[in-house]
Amino acid sequence: MIFGLRPEHLRGVREDALPAGDAPAAHLEVDLVEMLGSHLQLTLKCGADRLIALADPVLPVKAGDWLPVAFDMNAMHLFAKEAPHRRIGAHVDSPMEP
Repeated sequence: MIFGLRPEHLRGVREDALPAGDAPAAHLEVDLVEMLGSHLQLTLKCGADRLIALADPVLPVKAGDWLPVAFDMNAMHLFAKEAPHRRIGAHVDSPMEP
């Protein structure tokens, strides 16, 4: 099974702005910061992989920083590993049809 989240559902945040409760978050190293007008697009190191997340354009972040990243699990998708184009599950609040 492959777990998926779109960049808009990964948010780089300030340490004091982490979601309360059980919302998943991780501290990831920033590899690249791109200003795209209304938001920052962040390329983050996650082991050997890279993740794309979004952040508020006023967030003071640069390559090499470690940044808290909040995951919106209400928007997660699951895909069959043997057929990654076939989605096998999504949260009920997901905007895409299963």
